[in-house]
Amino acid sequence: MWLVAIFVCFGWMLSLCLHEFGHAIVAYWGGDTSVKDKGYLTLNPLKYTEPGVSLALPLIFLLLGGIALPGGAVYINHNKLRDRYWKSAVSAAGPIANIIVVVLIALPFKFGWLSVTPSPKDRFIFSAVLSLSFIIVINIFVIFINLLPIPALDGYGIIEPWLPKKIQRQLNKFSKYGIGILFILLWFVPEFSRFLWLTTYQISDFLGVPRDLSILGGEAFRQNSVFLVLGLISLLWIFRDKKRGELNKVPKLLDTGKYNQALETLEKILQQDSDNAYAWMLKGYGLSCLNRFDDALLAFEQAIALESDYTQAWYYRGTVYQELGEWHKAIASYDKSIEFDSDYVNAWYNKGVILLSLEQYQDALIAFENAIKLQANYHQAWEKKGDTLKKLQRHDDAINAYHQAWKIKIDSPAWVKQIKLLEDLKRYSEALKVCEQKLQLQPEDTQILYRHGLNLERMQQHPQAQADYEQIIVCYDKLIKRQPNNADLWNEKGTFLEKIKRHEQAQNAYSRAVESYEKLLQTQPNNIQIFYKQAYLLEKLQRYTEALSIYNKITIIQNDFYQAWYAKGIILVKHQQYEEAISAFTQVLEIRPEDCNTWFFRGQVFAELQQYQQAIASYNHAIEIYPGAYIFWFYRANAYLYSQEYEKALSDYEQALKLQPDYPYAWTNKGLALMRLQRYPEALVSYQNSIQIDSTIGDTWYNKACCYALQHNLGHNLDHNLNKVIQNLQQAINLDTKKYCQLAAKDSDFDRIREESKFQNLLIES
Repeated sequence: MWLVAIFVCFGWMLSLCLHEFGHAIVAYWGGDTSVKDKGYLTLNPLKYTEPGVSLALPLIFLLLGGIALPGGAVYINHNKLRDRYWKSAVSAAGPIANIIVVVLIALPFKFGWLSVTPSPKDRFIFSAVLSLSFIIVINIFVIFINLLPIPALDGYGIIEPWLPKKIQRQLNKFSKYGIGILFILLWFVPEFSRFLWLTTYQISDFLGVPRDLSILGGEAFRQNSVFLVLGLISLLWIFRDKKRGELNKVPKLLDTGKYNQALETLEKILQQDSDNAYAWMLKGYGLSCLNRFDDALLAFEQAIALESDYTQAWYYRGTVYQELGEWHKAIASYDKSIEFDSDYVNAWYNKGVILLSLEQYQDALIAFENAIKLQANYHQAWEKKGDTLKKLQRHDDAINAYHQAWKIKIDSPAWVKQIKLLEDLKRYSEALKVCEQKLQLQPEDTQILYRHGLNLERMQQHPQAQADYEQIIVCYDKLIKRQPNNADLWNEKGTFLEKIKRHEQAQNAYSRAVESYEKLLQTQPNNIQIFYKQAYLLEKLQRYTEALSIYNKITIIQNDFYQAWYAKGIILVKHQQYEEAISAFTQVLEIRPEDCNTWFFRGQVFAELQQYQQAIASYNHAIEIYPGAYIFWFYRANAYLYSQEYEKALSDYEQALKLQPDYPYAWTNKGLALMRLQRYPEALVSYQNSIQIDSTIGDTWYNKACCYALQHNLGHNLDHNLNKVIQNLQQAINLDTKKYCQLAAKDSDFDRIREESKFQNLLIES
């Protein structure tokens, strides 16, 4: 009877290959041509061997007393299939292949070609008939198993494309448990197993297969198959596709942070199979995790060159460009991933984040709403939707979005954002209620306690506010008592004390944090993040020399740690070491060429050195990267002003005021540019706009006085202009007597009225 075991094993292998070939060929017809490159358009069982499905599962079945037959595995890229009809067809193709096998093998039984039961004496024919009977039965049984609507089985795959997206997403979460669910049903729900076998035998009876032969064949197989199946599994293991086995290990290595090991494995695979798009994509991801962005982009480009509609490769390419600050390239990549898979929720979210940064609020809102449609509990998307609605001044909608975010995730930043928005709208009692909701859930949330105290202060409830602040200090003291050397806690406490203007206590807390970071560095001498935190606090303590020394250490340990170069540049500016500051900022820009703030500060330094054309060149880069920053336009206008390019200066001041209409200094300097262009009436209007916003800016009053003096010089309304000069100059002198008296005494704008008694008396009296 050992022949039965051999016939059944090889018959089953053939039907298995036909099942998997059915999936593959229909997928190929439906648009996933990658199945050909993966070698699936074949009846070679080694191409369908996957250690888990093909080897481990049969052993489990064997140990449980079932039928130990290897399974198969074909990986279909469903995003490449043309439509949902093809997606269903691909899933149905496997069971249909099994049905065809059953019908063809059953024909001799159905039409009576084997009407006479072979004699047990004719061992070969008898074994063949028993094997065919049993193969028919197990194929029918497997057809029923495969057609069950359980995620990960073909039956679910047939109906999945027709289910609502929301239900698909919920059910797909259980796909990895599908086989486990099947085990439970078969071994622990006898009625279910009994029903399947009864139905299987009823169909085999209809096909003319004698039940006693199929049962006898099954018994013969079970009694003689153990060693044969184990041997078959061993052969499949020995001759398995080792490249696929190694490749399957890579995602786990990446997930556990073993990036270099993963990359070494991928290099070996790609040396043997350079056309493996999946391996290139994984390589790109691993390289991006190591911040090797240029190499990562090359890997993603290679994956895309091999498979132009490779959704994941496009997506991760976008994440790299986003990290590099090349936002338009990132959006283009995300758009490609969405083009090939409109349900790619993270691509929608990341695209929205960039559009929000670019102030394209309507498009950002659409992106976040699409992400939320795909994943209703995506709390980050709700939070960013709130940010976008706030920018669109749809305040109530923004509040609702923030509310949805923190309902999903209790520690979401949306709590604070909702509270701050209510504060901005002066809806303090509502802000208090939200604070109280959070404090009921987390009574020692120091950030919310602080907001609660601020709102009580705004409502003139000062004692209650002070009670909140004292409670916060108690919370920090409790935490610090348990962890006296926790530098981050000392740092947080110092930040809070600084907010409530207890500066001396804040300085003490910062000093303790610095000491604690120093202790940490004794055990972690090359920890860049600890060095950076320590240096940042030394800056707060105005211990600039020490901070600068640490930033220098950081850049020696890790030359591409741009934050240290940036902070170093800021300190050097404070010490008027401008050339060294330019060098530091230039180093940042070599690492992050799209860092608009660094371009801006580099421009500031050139302006301090009166190298205005170089300043303008830096400001140009900042504006090109982020045209929505009014301050960039304002300072480029100043550089044009000092370069005596007054028309360009005027244009930039106007752009700054479009972005920030209540910026008084832009109105003041616009007036100065208009004065240089001898457009005095317009200049006076500009100065008046500045004064209406902020009447404490001495330069505005002084320049306005100069403007009236220049009009006086033209001989128009002499008395009127003289009186206006005196009135405005008096306002400037009231704000800073020494500064404006000294300026007025030498300023050529006042030469024509210098001998006027009113002017002389003003300077003498002041």
